[in-house]
Amino acid sequence: MTTQTTRPAAATTTTTLTAPSHIYPATLLQRSITADYLLAIPMALNFTALASPAGTLLGLPTSFTLGLGIFLIFWATFMWRVSRTSPTPLAGTVTILAVNVAWVALSVAIAAGAWFELTTTGIAFVAAQAVAVTAVTTLEVLAARHVYRPATTA
Repeated sequence: MTTQTTRPAAATTTTTLTAPSHIYPATLLQRSITADYLLAIPMALNFTALASPAGTLLGLPTSFTLGLGIFLIFWATFMWRVSRTSPTPLAGTVTILAVNVAWVALSVAIAAGAWFELTTTGIAFVAAQAVAVTAVTTLEVLAARHVYRPATTA
C-alpha cells in the first residue's frame, strides 16, 4: 500500500499598484509645480547674481546667463502663483507644461552645441537640469491628466 500525499494548490495573488489613497491628483499637481519653482529659484538667483562667473564656468555668454536669470525670476514667480491658486488653473498648468517642454528641447539643443560652445561642465549642467525639468514635467502631466479629466456621464 502506497501513501500518496496531496499538496494543496498554490494560491495565486495579483498585486495592483495604485497611488496611496491620501495623495490626490490636485495635491500632486500643486506639489509638482511647487517643486518646479523651487528648482528654478536657485538657478535664477545664481544666473542673475553671478552671471559672469556662471557664464565662464558653463561656456555661456554673460548676457545670456543674466537674461536667463531674470527670466527665471519671473518664471518662478508665475509658477509660485499658479501653485498657490486653488483649484490650479488649467491655463496656468498648460503654460507651465508648454514652457517646460520648450525648455527641455532648447536645453538639448544647447547641450548639443547648437548655439554655444559649452565647457564640459556646461554640457553636464545643461543636461542635468534638462533631466530634472523632464522629471518634474512628467509628474505635472500625470497629475494634470487626472485633475482636468473630462467628467463622464453614465
